[in-house]
Amino acid sequence: MKIQVEQLTANEFLWAKEWIKECLPWRDLSCPEEVEELTEQEIISGIKIHYSGGIKQFKLSVEDHIFPSNS
Repeated sequence: MKIQVEQLTANEFLWAKEWIKECLPWRDLSCPEEVEELTEQEIISGIKIHYSGGIKQFKLSVEDHIFPSNS
């Protein structure tokens, strides 16, 4: 059984940091500056817990924002 390790693209990583700064959904972060100290894995874990739909939906939302459909 292969364990899949989630990773973020550079754009997803930047969007994740902005999302966290706007929402500060994590009680242990007291100010937006602390977001810059988070590792990629900490951000991914937070997305899985706090983003509606988890990491899969976050990635789709970022892709939709960067490459909006014309429908």
